[in-house]
Amino acid sequence: MLGQPVPLDFHFLDPAAVRSQLEEAGLVVEVGSERLPTYPAEAKTRRAHVIARKPLPG
Repeated sequence: MLGQPVPLDFHFLDPAAVRSQLEEAGLVVEVGSERLPTYPAEAKTRRAHVIARKPLPG
C-alpha cells in the first residue's frame, strides 16, 4: 500500500490531563516530554510525548 494516500487526524490535548487520565486508568507513566515546534513548517503548537504501561504484577 505504499504510495497510497491515507487519512491522518491530529488532536490537541492537554498533556497534564492525558497523564492524569492514563494514571486514573491504572497505567504507569514511564516518561513524558514536551517541546516547542522546531521546524518552520510545523504548526506553532507545543508537542507532547507520553509513554505509559500496565503496572508490573506483584
